Amino acid sequence: MKFNKIMCISDLHLSEEATVLNENFLALMGRIPESYEALFILGDLFDWWPGDDAINAYYKTIASALRALHCPVFFLPGNRDYLPNKKWLKLANTSRLPDTHSILVANKKVTFLHGDELCTEDVGYQKLRKITRKYWLQWLYQKIPLSLKNKIAKQFNRSSLKKKPVSNRVYAPVESAINQIVKQEQCDILVHGHIHQVGIYPKNSYTRVVLPDWRPNHYQSLTITKERIVLN
Repeated sequence: MKFNKIMCISDLHLSEEATVLNENFLALMGRIPESYEALFILGDLFDWWPGDDAINAYYKTIASALRALHCPVFFLPGNRDYLPNKKWLKLANTSRLPDTHSILVANKKVTFLHGDELCTEDVGYQKLRKITRKYWLQWLYQKIPLSLKNKIAKQFNRSSLKKKPVSNRVYAPVESAINQIVKQEQCDILVHGHIHQVGIYPKNSYTRVVLPDWRPNHYQSLTITKERIVLN
């Protein structure tokens, strides 16, 4: 895929209860200029995605906003919305991407990922990530009634909040993991979210961009063109 101007967002953590975030999202979708050729959502669009059996009026509203865009939309899963979402993506007229994906913006190679895979010092999470991405386990999970899936998600969130404090270094991206991706993809620009440390970080041979997490009345998107990389 090759484009001249794209927009990227991630870590919106939308939910039915997050009224202000939902309003911000719908407002942004309603004013994306025609000059943008694609929108890339790099994970955690939703605070939790239990599966296509959860689709209701709320999820249809979010899907409709994406479907109404003039440009193609691409979704790369995060650590909160990695479960299958084929039906919802069809409603949203959105294409799902693999965990790591590269495109061209003008003559620059841009690589996308969510970012959780870079935090390799969080060994416990990386083990859990590897397990939860297994197809057979996701297939089994989809057979569970929605009410039970929601209870599991709430329990998981409560357990996460009770975790003992650890060094911020554990949750930070590891330089060797970043370098491995850059070498593997031979990219000029690496874009990810997850770590909530927004910024544009120029390196010797590439530029790394960390997308912001959305908060009520504070949200940003990334624009990449031939000439510039800008957080809006």
